[in-house]
Amino acid sequence: RDLGVRYLKFDWVDDDCTVMLDKSGAVIDEVCAFIDEAKQGTGAVLIHSVEGQSRACCIMAGVLMKRHRWSLRRSLQFLELA
Repeated sequence: RDLGVRYLKFDWVDDDCTVMLDKSGAVIDEVCAFIDEAKQGTGAVLIHSVEGQSRACCIMAGVLMKRHRWSLRRSLQFLELA
């Protein structure tokens, strides 16, 4: 039975050498497109990582910076309050 759940998964290791956001913006573009697709339906989006302290926050900061043209500082301030 199809529950309508879709996944966008990245297999990143949580260490200092992992590159999550590239200069081309391909990852953030892919994440934003995924979010847009969910918003067009009745869907919701959950962005998470195992610890929820760095990888998910990094992606969310990138999305906020792209969507709202916020600075990194503004994006992180918003996330701290969320």
